[in-house]
Amino acid sequence: MGADLSFNRIKKIEGLESLQKLELLELSNNRISAIENMDTLENLTHFAIANNLISEISNVMYLRRFKKLYQVYFFGNPISEEDAYVMFIVAFLPTLRGLDKICFDKKTKEKACADYKSTLDKLELEELQKQQDAEAQMRKEAELKSHKDAFVESFNGPCMFKSMFEDDPEAARLSCIPGMASHLQEYPFFPLIFLVHVAVFLTYSANCHTFDQCRDLEKDYHLKVQQTAVATLEKVAQGNLEEDEPDEVAMLLKDTNAVMSALATSHDNHLLKIRDWETCPSLKG
Repeated sequence: MGADLSFNRIKKIEGLESLQKLELLELSNNRISAIENMDTLENLTHFAIANNLISEISNVMYLRRFKKLYQVYFFGNPISEEDAYVMFIVAFLPTLRGLDKICFDKKTKEKACADYKSTLDKLELEELQKQQDAEAQMRKEAELKSHKDAFVESFNGPCMFKSMFEDDPEAARLSCIPGMASHLQEYPFFPLIFLVHVAVFLTYSANCHTFDQCRDLEKDYHLKVQQTAVATLEKVAQGNLEEDEPDEVAMLLKDTNAVMSALATSHDNHLLKIRDWETCPSLKG
């Protein structure tokens, strides 16, 4: 697929975004001074921009992104009059086999690369870093998409904590019991976040083990809360509670069965929440 835009008095390269399959681009005999806005042309093999106004040889660097580029035409531009014109382009466009009407051999390529070795080494390191940064960003975006697909995109810090406790009708009652507030702040939601996020990328059989770990965290937490509740209830029974509590809390503390029932219900609610994450369709796929 090719596009011939020569002899059109074009001053700026633009409007090529939709031509991803383009292999040959002819822009010769225009008024172009910069090579730009061609990022989507990943299949470009032949590029002609002869007889234009390209005066900065650094424009050549832009063409390094085209990994299939085979032939370029720059003659008739101010840069073609520079002494290092041929060797510079040969060195910095690694896939190139032809420049203007010249087909260069392996020896020419090796000499050009040797002449610009230090600059090429530095440039390749910079490009590698950019590539790694781009890949890291892509992984981050892919991870976010996976979380959204698995309905876990909100499992970040306080969001997960709220999800666990706002859906628990017993949480408010239990938080009034002396000593419980600190336990709520210590809930292991950060390890849970990690385990659930890991589960997004595992097979279903591996997920089963991951969510068993989530349940173990919840059980350990429940045991601590239960021990605190029992200790508080014993103090109430002995009349040793240090602080005066509101009437509603005092009544609750006098009803041991109500407290233990609320603890059991809260624990069951948390286990159900973990079960909801475990049975998420995306995690089964």
